[in-house]
Amino acid sequence: MPSLRESQQRMCESILSAGRLAHAGEETYRYAYGARLAGALASNYPVLARRLGSDFAVLARKYAARRPSTHYNIRWYGAHLWRFLHGAYADLARMEWALGLAFDAKDAPVLTQSRLRAVPVEAWADLPVAHHPSTLLLCMSWTAEKLWQETGEPRRERHALFVWRKDLRAQWRSASRQEAKALRALQRLGTLQRACEVLPEECLPQVGAWFAGWVQEGMLTAREAA
Repeated sequence: MPSLRESQQRMCESILSAGRLAHAGEETYRYAYGARLAGALASNYPVLARRLGSDFAVLARKYAARRPSTHYNIRWYGAHLWRFLHGAYADLARMEWALGLAFDAKDAPVLTQSRLRAVPVEAWADLPVAHHPSTLLLCMSWTAEKLWQETGEPRRERHALFVWRKDLRAQWRSASRQEAKALRALQRLGTLQRACEVLPEECLPQVGAWFAGWVQEGMLTAREAA
């Protein structure tokens, strides 16, 4: 008698096989399984699904065959979908997944302008800060934002994309690679002073304005000094 694991493996292979199944119950289950996974992908990637149209169903079947769901929560199904796409559509998928991650990220007190005003200006450089848990940085090769906004055809252009949550809504904006380098340095080193010590000299005049923007956008949180 086959073990439970062997039975589950056989069922999985049957459901994901290309041919028609002899058992009507398994055939019905396979259709329902595939439809459920396709629906989960469309829920996690609504913009991509709209942009691809009927091709999204083909993509969903291909993804299900290569990447069956392994997490108990189907919300996390589709994390690697971008690997099945090319060019701007791959970047669009990465962007859309990051927005979902930002929305679901754990909460933390945001470093606000009022909190910052309570600190002497001369102490800002040594104020321990970090990314808010929802803040993500993506390296983009295409202007996939045009696909998101439906404002024209994307072009190849290396830049950064910031994604974070503010007021219970996932936000995004494009950024220069220099600004992304500064934000990464701040996360890695913990203070403006330490970040400035490793940044290229041409970035330094802009760090103050960038920092003010990150605070205003709610991308940072204060942390305890080490």
